[in-house]
Amino acid sequence: MAAPLCVGGETIGILDAESRRPGAFQESDLDLFQIFANQAATAIRNTGLVSQLEQRSRQLEKSVNDLALLNRVAQQMNSNLSLESLLQEILYLAHKALNFDHCAVLLKQEIDGQEFLVVKAALGYRDEVGAGMRLKLDQGITGAVFKAGKPLLVRMSP
Repeated sequence: MAAPLCVGGETIGILDAESRRPGAFQESDLDLFQIFANQAATAIRNTGLVSQLEQRSRQLEKSVNDLALLNRVAQQMNSNLSLESLLQEILYLAHKALNFDHCAVLLKQEIDGQEFLVVKAALGYRDEVGAGMRLKLDQGITGAVFKAGKPLLVRMSP
């Protein structure tokens, strides 16, 4: 599943998660995953916007567990100056909530006059997916979500 990282109406990257287990994600997971993507986008834009994080946290009142996870993100934002560490913490908390196999934050970046989605943080991948790996903006599901600016749930066949 993949969700766009949007700031001010602009898609700046993608939060991507994968599982080898058929049917691992449900439609309800996509909503929670989009919330994590929103949190990551807010952190990327300005790690000091705690009030925005708290506002987004209030939207998660559907479960105590979800609120506890986002509260931990807020604590990390207040105590952590490293964007990479903050993004890793967001991936960890999203993993804890959704139990996926892999997850990554990819941000739009211009390299040698071309725009790519570049991995800035990853969790659960082998060495083939790491910081600095780049994808073309129109490549695969990640590129499609980036272009559309809307979350997408892709179901695997059993």
